[in-house]
Amino acid sequence: MKKILFSLIITLLNLSLSAQNSISSDPNGIDAIQKIVGIPTSPSQHGFLSSVYSTQFITTGNTSTERSLIGVSSLVKNSTSLNMAILGVSSGSSTSSTNYGIVGLAKGGGDNIAGQFAVETNSLGYQYGLISSVYSSNELSTYPRYALYGTTSTRTTNNAYGVYVSSDNIGSGPVEGGHFVALNLGGGSGNRIGVSAEASGPSGLKIGINSLSNGGGDNFGVISEVSGGTNNVAGKFIANSHVINNFQLLLEEKEDDYARISFRNTNGDGWHQAVYRGMNAANSQFNFYYVPNASDVLSLRGNGNAILAGTLTQSSDFRLKKNIEHINSVLNKINHIRGVYFNWKDENHNQKKQIGFIAQEIEKVFPELIETDTRGFKSVAYANMSAVLVEALKEQNLKIQDLERELSEIKSLLKNSLNSESRNSK
Repeated sequence: MKKILFSLIITLLNLSLSAQNSISSDPNGIDAIQKIVGIPTSPSQHGFLSSVYSTQFITTGNTSTERSLIGVSSLVKNSTSLNMAILGVSSGSSTSSTNYGIVGLAKGGGDNIAGQFAVETNSLGYQYGLISSVYSSNELSTYPRYALYGTTSTRTTNNAYGVYVSSDNIGSGPVEGGHFVALNLGGGSGNRIGVSAEASGPSGLKIGINSLSNGGGDNFGVISEVSGGTNNVAGKFIANSHVINNFQLLLEEKEDDYARISFRNTNGDGWHQAVYRGMNAANSQFNFYYVPNASDVLSLRGNGNAILAGTLTQSSDFRLKKNIEHINSVLNKINHIRGVYFNWKDENHNQKKQIGFIAQEIEKVFPELIETDTRGFKSVAYANMSAVLVEALKEQNLKIQDLERELSEIKSLLKNSLNSESRNSK
Protein backbone atom coordinates (compact mmCIF):
# COMPACT_ATOMS: atom_id res chain seq x y z
CA MET A 1 0.00 0.00 0.00
CA LYS A 2 2.85 2.39 0.89
CA LYS A 3 4.60 1.73 -2.42
CA ILE A 4 1.35 2.40 -4.30
CA LEU A 5 0.91 5.76 -2.52
CA PHE A 6 4.51 6.84 -3.19
CA SER A 7 4.20 5.82 -6.83
CA LEU A 8 0.94 7.77 -7.11
CA ILE A 9 2.48 10.87 -5.51
CA ILE A 10 5.45 10.83 -7.91
CA THR A 11 3.10 10.44 -10.86
CA LEU A 12 0.96 13.32 -9.55
CA LEU A 13 3.99 15.60 -9.25
CA ASN A 14 5.18 14.76 -12.76
CA LEU A 15 1.73 15.37 -14.23
CA SER A 16 1.48 18.62 -12.29
CA LEU A 17 4.73 19.94 -13.71
CA SER A 18 3.57 18.99 -17.17
CA ALA A 19 0.21 20.70 -16.58
CA GLN A 20 1.83 23.90 -15.31
CA ASN A 21 4.11 24.05 -18.35
CA SER A 22 1.34 23.40 -20.89
CA ILE A 23 -1.66 25.32 -19.51
CA SER A 24 -1.84 29.09 -19.76
CA SER A 25 -5.06 31.04 -19.59
CA ASP A 26 -6.19 34.58 -19.14
CA PRO A 27 -8.06 35.00 -15.79
CA ASN A 28 -10.56 37.09 -17.71
CA GLY A 29 -11.02 34.50 -20.48
CA ILE A 30 -14.81 34.60 -20.43
CA ASP A 31 -15.29 33.10 -23.87
CA ALA A 32 -13.11 30.09 -23.06
CA ILE A 33 -15.06 29.49 -19.86
CA GLN A 34 -18.37 29.66 -21.70
CA LYS A 35 -17.22 27.10 -24.23
CA ILE A 36 -16.01 24.71 -21.51
CA VAL A 37 -18.99 25.08 -19.23
CA GLY A 38 -21.67 25.57 -21.82
CA ILE A 39 -23.60 28.31 -20.01
CA PRO A 40 -24.57 31.11 -22.46
CA THR A 41 -24.67 33.84 -19.78
CA SER A 42 -21.70 35.92 -18.75
CA PRO A 43 -20.04 34.81 -15.48
CA SER A 44 -19.40 37.18 -12.66
CA GLN A 45 -15.95 38.79 -12.45
CA HIS A 46 -15.88 38.50 -8.65
CA GLY A 47 -13.03 36.34 -7.49
CA PHE A 48 -10.56 37.35 -10.20
CA LEU A 49 -9.55 40.67 -8.67
CA SER A 50 -7.25 39.84 -5.72
CA SER A 51 -5.61 36.43 -5.93
CA VAL A 52 -3.50 35.04 -8.76
CA TYR A 53 -4.70 31.81 -10.40
CA SER A 54 -3.09 29.44 -12.84
CA THR A 55 -6.58 28.77 -14.15
CA GLN A 56 -9.88 29.69 -12.54
CA PHE A 57 -13.36 28.67 -13.60
CA ILE A 58 -16.42 30.44 -12.24
CA THR A 59 -19.88 29.38 -13.27
CA THR A 60 -22.85 31.58 -12.44
CA GLY A 61 -26.00 32.83 -14.08
CA ASN A 62 -27.46 36.30 -14.04
CA THR A 63 -30.86 34.80 -13.30
CA SER A 64 -31.94 31.81 -11.22
CA THR A 65 -31.92 28.53 -13.07
CA GLU A 66 -32.78 24.93 -12.22
CA ARG A 67 -29.85 23.69 -14.27
CA SER A 68 -26.80 22.35 -12.48
CA LEU A 69 -23.90 24.78 -12.21
CA ILE A 70 -20.49 23.12 -12.21
CA GLY A 71 -17.34 25.11 -11.51
CA VAL A 72 -15.08 22.52 -13.06
CA SER A 73 -16.11 19.28 -14.70
CA SER A 74 -13.17 17.06 -15.56
CA LEU A 75 -13.40 13.71 -17.27
CA VAL A 76 -10.52 11.40 -18.16
CA LYS A 77 -10.75 7.81 -19.33
CA ASN A 78 -9.25 4.98 -21.35
CA SER A 79 -5.64 5.38 -20.21
CA THR A 80 -3.80 2.11 -19.72
CA SER A 81 -1.70 3.55 -16.89
CA LEU A 82 -3.39 6.30 -14.88
CA ASN A 83 -6.65 8.27 -15.16
CA MET A 84 -6.82 11.43 -13.04
CA ALA A 85 -9.86 13.71 -13.06
CA ILE A 86 -8.31 16.64 -11.19
CA LEU A 87 -4.68 17.24 -10.22
CA GLY A 88 -3.97 20.09 -7.84
CA VAL A 89 -0.39 21.00 -6.91
CA SER A 90 0.64 24.14 -5.05
CA SER A 91 4.22 25.10 -4.19
CA GLY A 92 5.96 28.17 -2.88
CA SER A 93 9.52 29.24 -2.17
CA SER A 94 8.75 30.73 1.23
CA THR A 95 8.80 28.27 4.13
CA SER A 96 6.22 30.39 5.97
CA SER A 97 3.63 30.28 3.19
CA THR A 98 0.61 27.96 3.17
CA ASN A 99 0.13 25.75 0.14
CA TYR A 100 -3.13 24.00 -0.77
CA GLY A 101 -3.35 21.45 -3.55
CA ILE A 102 -7.12 21.86 -3.87
CA VAL A 103 -9.44 24.14 -1.89
CA GLY A 104 -13.17 23.56 -2.13
CA LEU A 105 -15.58 26.19 -0.82
CA ALA A 106 -19.36 25.88 -0.96
CA LYS A 107 -21.76 28.38 0.59
CA GLY A 108 -25.20 29.87 0.31
CA GLY A 109 -27.20 26.76 -0.59
CA GLY A 110 -29.48 24.41 1.29
CA ASP A 111 -26.89 21.61 1.22
CA ASN A 112 -23.26 22.64 0.85
CA ILE A 113 -20.52 20.16 -0.01
CA ALA A 114 -16.98 21.52 -0.30
CA GLY A 115 -15.76 18.43 -2.11
CA GLN A 116 -17.23 15.16 -3.24
CA PHE A 117 -15.29 12.28 -4.74
CA ALA A 118 -16.93 9.26 -6.29
CA VAL A 119 -15.47 6.14 -7.89
CA GLU A 120 -17.83 4.18 -10.14
CA THR A 121 -16.36 1.19 -11.91
CA ASN A 122 -16.59 -2.56 -12.20
CA SER A 123 -12.84 -2.88 -12.30
CA LEU A 124 -11.36 -5.70 -10.23
CA GLY A 125 -8.43 -3.55 -9.12
CA TYR A 126 -8.14 -1.27 -6.11
CA GLN A 127 -10.79 1.43 -5.76
CA TYR A 128 -10.17 4.49 -3.60
CA GLY A 129 -12.75 7.19 -2.96
CA LEU A 130 -10.00 9.47 -1.69
CA ILE A 131 -6.26 9.05 -1.25
CA SER A 132 -4.59 11.69 0.90
CA SER A 133 -0.85 11.66 1.49
CA VAL A 134 1.67 14.02 3.03
CA TYR A 135 5.25 13.49 1.94
CA SER A 136 8.12 15.49 3.45
CA SER A 137 11.36 13.65 4.20
CA ASN A 138 14.17 16.06 3.38
CA GLU A 139 13.68 18.56 6.20
CA LEU A 140 12.94 17.72 9.84
CA SER A 141 9.98 19.84 10.99
CA THR A 142 8.65 20.43 14.50
CA TYR A 143 5.13 21.03 13.13
CA PRO A 144 2.56 18.24 12.74
CA ARG A 145 1.69 16.68 9.40
CA TYR A 146 -1.90 15.75 8.55
CA ALA A 147 -2.70 13.32 5.78
CA LEU A 148 -6.40 14.05 6.35
CA TYR A 149 -7.65 16.93 8.50
CA GLY A 150 -11.35 17.41 9.11
CA THR A 151 -12.84 20.39 10.96
CA THR A 152 -16.47 21.38 11.44
CA SER A 153 -17.38 24.73 12.99
CA THR A 154 -21.09 25.44 12.80
CA ARG A 155 -24.26 26.26 14.72
CA THR A 156 -26.73 23.39 14.67
CA THR A 157 -28.96 21.40 17.00
CA ASN A 158 -28.04 18.28 15.03
CA ASN A 159 -24.79 16.37 14.66
CA ALA A 160 -21.57 18.05 13.50
CA TYR A 161 -18.93 15.71 12.07
CA GLY A 162 -15.25 16.44 11.68
CA VAL A 163 -14.94 13.39 9.44
CA TYR A 164 -17.82 11.13 8.42
CA VAL A 165 -17.08 7.86 6.65
CA SER A 166 -19.60 5.34 5.36
CA SER A 167 -18.84 2.04 3.66
CA ASP A 168 -20.79 -0.92 2.31
CA ASN A 169 -19.91 -4.11 0.48
CA ILE A 170 -22.41 -6.05 -1.61
CA GLY A 171 -19.94 -8.92 -1.69
CA SER A 172 -18.98 -11.27 1.15
CA GLY A 173 -15.83 -9.43 2.23
CA PRO A 174 -15.54 -7.45 5.48
CA VAL A 175 -16.58 -3.80 5.67
CA GLU A 176 -14.64 -1.20 7.66
CA GLY A 177 -15.98 2.28 8.30
CA GLY A 178 -12.45 3.56 8.68
CA HIS A 179 -9.03 1.94 8.55
CA PHE A 180 -6.07 3.80 10.02
CA VAL A 181 -2.48 2.57 9.97
CA ALA A 182 0.41 4.34 11.74
CA LEU A 183 3.75 3.04 10.45
CA ASN A 184 7.37 3.41 11.49
CA LEU A 185 9.11 2.66 8.21
CA GLY A 186 11.58 5.49 8.63
CA GLY A 187 12.77 4.35 12.07
CA GLY A 188 11.58 7.45 13.92
CA SER A 189 11.23 7.34 17.71
CA GLY A 190 7.95 9.26 18.01
CA ASN A 191 4.69 7.73 19.23
CA ARG A 192 2.49 5.90 16.73
CA ILE A 193 -1.24 6.24 17.35
CA GLY A 194 -3.76 4.43 15.17
CA VAL A 195 -6.66 6.66 16.21
CA SER A 196 -6.47 9.74 18.43
CA ALA A 197 -9.84 11.11 19.54
CA GLU A 198 -10.31 14.22 21.66
CA ALA A 199 -13.55 15.80 22.83
CA SER A 200 -13.71 18.99 24.90
CA GLY A 201 -16.05 21.83 25.79
CA PRO A 202 -17.38 23.77 28.79
CA SER A 203 -20.60 21.75 29.15
CA GLY A 204 -22.61 18.90 27.76
CA LEU A 205 -21.55 15.31 27.15
CA LYS A 206 -18.10 14.71 25.70
CA ILE A 207 -17.27 11.31 24.18
CA GLY A 208 -13.74 10.63 22.93
CA ILE A 209 -14.79 7.59 20.91
CA ASN A 210 -18.37 6.49 20.30
CA SER A 211 -18.63 3.04 18.76
CA LEU A 212 -21.92 1.45 17.65
CA SER A 213 -22.27 -2.07 16.28
CA ASN A 214 -25.50 -4.01 15.80
CA GLY A 215 -27.13 -6.64 13.65
CA GLY A 216 -27.06 -10.42 13.35
CA GLY A 217 -24.03 -12.46 14.35
CA ASP A 218 -21.38 -11.34 16.82
CA ASN A 219 -21.18 -7.61 17.53
CA PHE A 220 -18.13 -5.89 19.02
CA GLY A 221 -18.07 -2.19 19.83
CA VAL A 222 -14.27 -1.97 20.01
CA ILE A 223 -11.55 -4.56 19.41
CA SER A 224 -8.03 -3.59 20.42
CA GLU A 225 -5.06 -5.89 19.86
CA VAL A 226 -1.45 -5.16 20.77
CA SER A 227 1.69 -7.31 20.54
CA GLY A 228 5.43 -7.21 20.15
CA GLY A 229 6.30 -4.82 22.97
CA THR A 230 7.75 -5.16 26.46
CA ASN A 231 4.44 -4.01 27.92
CA ASN A 232 1.29 -4.80 25.94
CA VAL A 233 -1.91 -3.11 27.13
CA ALA A 234 -4.99 -3.55 24.94
CA GLY A 235 -6.90 -0.73 26.65
CA LYS A 236 -6.03 2.09 29.03
CA PHE A 237 -8.63 4.48 30.41
CA ILE A 238 -7.77 7.62 32.39
CA ALA A 239 -10.35 9.92 33.97
CA ASN A 240 -8.99 12.91 35.88
CA SER A 241 -11.66 13.39 38.52
CA HIS A 242 -12.06 12.88 42.25
CA VAL A 243 -15.84 13.18 42.19
CA ILE A 244 -17.68 10.30 43.89
CA ASN A 245 -19.42 8.01 41.37
CA ASN A 246 -17.33 9.39 38.50
CA PHE A 247 -16.20 6.21 36.74
CA GLN A 248 -12.97 5.51 34.88
CA LEU A 249 -14.80 2.67 33.12
CA LEU A 250 -18.59 2.35 32.87
CA LEU A 251 -20.24 -0.86 31.63
CA GLU A 252 -23.98 -0.46 31.13
CA GLU A 253 -26.49 -3.06 29.93
CA LYS A 254 -29.43 -1.40 28.14
CA GLU A 255 -31.94 -4.24 28.46
CA ASP A 256 -31.97 -4.26 32.30
CA ASP A 257 -30.19 -7.60 32.38
CA TYR A 258 -26.84 -8.66 33.82
CA ALA A 259 -23.87 -6.57 32.69
CA ARG A 260 -21.05 -9.05 32.09
CA ILE A 261 -17.27 -9.03 31.82
CA SER A 262 -15.33 -12.06 30.61
CA PHE A 263 -11.73 -13.12 31.28
CA ARG A 264 -11.10 -16.19 29.16
CA ASN A 265 -8.68 -17.98 26.88
CA THR A 266 -9.16 -18.85 23.23
CA ASN A 267 -11.31 -21.96 23.87
CA GLY A 268 -13.84 -19.97 25.89
CA ASP A 269 -12.98 -21.27 29.37
CA GLY A 270 -12.38 -18.67 32.02
CA TRP A 271 -13.74 -16.34 34.64
CA HIS A 272 -16.80 -14.16 34.21
CA GLN A 273 -18.40 -11.37 36.21
CA ALA A 274 -22.09 -10.60 36.07
CA VAL A 275 -23.65 -7.58 37.76
CA TYR A 276 -27.35 -7.03 38.25
CA ARG A 277 -29.20 -4.18 39.94
CA GLY A 278 -32.28 -5.64 41.58
CA MET A 279 -35.38 -4.03 43.05
CA ASN A 280 -33.50 -3.51 46.33
CA ALA A 281 -30.03 -3.84 47.77
CA ALA A 282 -30.56 -7.44 48.92
CA ASN A 283 -31.45 -8.52 45.36
CA SER A 284 -28.63 -6.58 43.69
CA GLN A 285 -25.83 -9.00 42.86
CA PHE A 286 -22.20 -9.01 41.80
CA ASN A 287 -21.48 -12.62 40.82
CA PHE A 288 -18.23 -14.38 39.95
CA TYR A 289 -18.52 -17.65 38.07
CA TYR A 290 -16.30 -19.98 36.10
CA VAL A 291 -17.03 -21.50 32.68
CA PRO A 292 -17.58 -24.36 31.86
CA ASN A 293 -19.05 -24.86 35.37
CA ALA A 294 -21.27 -21.77 34.90
CA SER A 295 -22.35 -21.66 38.57
CA ASP A 296 -21.71 -18.78 40.95
CA VAL A 297 -18.51 -19.16 42.95
CA LEU A 298 -18.93 -15.90 44.83
CA SER A 299 -21.99 -13.68 45.04
CA LEU A 300 -21.80 -10.23 46.62
CA ARG A 301 -25.06 -8.53 47.54
CA GLY A 302 -25.82 -4.84 47.70
CA ASN A 303 -26.74 -5.10 51.38
CA GLY A 304 -23.21 -6.20 52.28
CA ASN A 305 -23.85 -9.93 52.45
CA ALA A 306 -21.74 -12.43 50.51
CA ILE A 307 -22.19 -16.09 49.58
CA LEU A 308 -19.15 -18.26 48.89
CA ALA A 309 -19.78 -21.65 47.27
CA GLY A 310 -16.77 -23.31 48.88
CA THR A 311 -14.20 -23.00 51.67
CA LEU A 312 -12.42 -19.76 52.48
CA THR A 313 -8.82 -20.14 53.64
CA GLN A 314 -6.04 -17.68 54.46
CA SER A 315 -2.30 -18.02 53.97
CA SER A 316 -0.84 -19.42 57.22
CA ASP A 317 2.28 -21.38 56.29
CA PHE A 318 5.10 -21.30 58.86
CA ARG A 319 7.56 -20.40 56.09
CA LEU A 320 5.69 -17.17 55.41
CA LYS A 321 5.84 -15.83 58.97
CA LYS A 322 8.38 -14.27 61.30
CA ASN A 323 8.42 -12.82 64.83
CA ILE A 324 6.13 -15.66 65.95
CA GLU A 325 4.97 -15.28 69.58
CA HIS A 326 2.56 -17.31 71.66
CA ILE A 327 -0.69 -15.62 72.70
CA ASN A 328 -0.82 -15.62 76.52
CA SER A 329 -3.25 -14.49 79.20
CA VAL A 330 -6.24 -14.05 76.96
CA LEU A 331 -8.93 -15.41 79.26
CA ASN A 332 -9.13 -12.27 81.36
CA LYS A 333 -9.17 -10.11 78.23
CA ILE A 334 -12.05 -12.14 76.81
CA ASN A 335 -14.12 -11.04 79.80
CA HIS A 336 -13.90 -7.44 78.53
CA ILE A 337 -15.49 -8.34 75.16
CA ARG A 338 -19.21 -8.57 74.64
CA GLY A 339 -21.06 -10.65 72.13
CA VAL A 340 -24.06 -8.53 71.13
CA TYR A 341 -27.27 -8.55 69.12
CA PHE A 342 -27.70 -5.52 66.84
CA ASN A 343 -29.30 -4.07 63.70
CA TRP A 344 -27.55 -2.02 61.03
CA LYS A 345 -28.46 1.67 60.89
CA ASP A 346 -27.98 1.72 57.10
CA GLU A 347 -31.26 0.52 55.62
CA ASN A 348 -29.42 -0.80 52.57
CA HIS A 349 -27.82 -3.42 54.82
CA ASN A 350 -29.59 -6.60 55.88
CA GLN A 351 -32.24 -5.52 58.41
CA LYS A 352 -32.40 -8.89 60.19
CA LYS A 353 -31.11 -9.06 63.77
CA GLN A 354 -27.35 -9.62 63.67
CA ILE A 355 -24.80 -11.16 66.07
CA GLY A 356 -21.28 -9.80 66.43
CA PHE A 357 -18.83 -7.67 68.41
CA ILE A 358 -18.21 -3.98 69.00
CA ALA A 359 -14.93 -3.03 67.34
CA GLN A 360 -14.01 -0.37 69.91
CA GLU A 361 -14.34 -2.90 72.78
CA ILE A 362 -12.10 -5.42 71.04
CA GLU A 363 -9.56 -2.72 70.18
CA LYS A 364 -8.95 -2.05 73.90
CA VAL A 365 -7.70 -5.59 74.52
CA PHE A 366 -6.79 -6.92 71.04
CA PRO A 367 -5.88 -3.96 68.77
CA GLU A 368 -4.30 -6.43 66.32
CA LEU A 369 -7.81 -7.50 65.28
CA ILE A 370 -8.96 -4.00 64.30
CA GLU A 371 -8.58 -2.01 61.07
CA THR A 372 -9.56 1.67 60.79
CA ASP A 373 -10.40 3.23 57.43
CA THR A 374 -9.74 6.79 56.27
CA ARG A 375 -13.11 7.94 57.63
CA GLY A 376 -12.41 6.50 61.09
CA PHE A 377 -14.79 3.54 60.81
CA LYS A 378 -13.46 0.34 62.40
CA SER A 379 -13.72 -3.28 61.27
CA VAL A 380 -12.95 -6.60 63.00
CA ALA A 381 -10.94 -9.53 61.64
CA TYR A 382 -13.53 -12.07 62.77
CA ALA A 383 -11.60 -15.05 61.35
CA ASN A 384 -8.48 -14.12 63.32
CA MET A 385 -10.57 -14.02 66.50
CA SER A 386 -10.56 -17.83 66.34
CA ALA A 387 -6.90 -17.91 67.43
CA VAL A 388 -7.78 -15.86 70.51
CA LEU A 389 -10.73 -18.09 71.32
CA VAL A 390 -8.58 -21.23 70.96
CA GLU A 391 -6.03 -19.92 73.45
CA ALA A 392 -8.78 -18.80 75.79
CA LEU A 393 -10.31 -22.27 75.60
CA LYS A 394 -6.93 -23.83 76.37
CA GLU A 395 -6.46 -21.55 79.38
CA GLN A 396 -9.98 -22.37 80.53
CA ASN A 397 -9.24 -26.05 80.10
CA LEU A 398 -6.10 -25.77 82.26
CA LYS A 399 -8.13 -24.13 85.00
CA ILE A 400 -10.71 -26.88 84.76
CA GLN A 401 -7.97 -29.49 84.98
CA ASP A 402 -6.54 -27.78 88.08
CA LEU A 403 -9.97 -27.69 89.67
CA GLU A 404 -10.56 -31.34 88.84
CA ARG A 405 -7.20 -32.27 90.39
CA GLU A 406 -8.00 -30.27 93.50
CA LEU A 407 -11.42 -31.85 93.69
CA SER A 408 -9.89 -35.30 93.32
CA GLU A 409 -7.47 -34.57 96.15
CA ILE A 410 -10.28 -33.28 98.38
CA LYS A 411 -12.32 -36.38 97.62
CA SER A 412 -9.33 -38.56 98.50
CA LEU A 413 -8.71 -36.72 101.77
CA LEU A 414 -12.39 -36.89 102.70
CA LYS A 415 -12.52 -40.59 101.96
CA ASN A 416 -9.43 -41.26 104.02
CA SER A 417 -10.85 -39.20 106.88
CA LEU A 418 -14.13 -41.13 106.84
CA ASN A 419 -12.32 -44.44 106.79
CA SER A 420 -10.19 -43.41 109.75
CA GLU A 421 -13.18 -42.32 111.79
CA SER A 422 -14.93 -45.62 111.00
CA ARG A 423 -11.99 -47.65 112.29
CA ASN A 424 -11.66 -45.55 115.48
CA SER A 425 -15.34 -45.99 116.30
CA LYS A 426 -14.91 -49.74 116.40
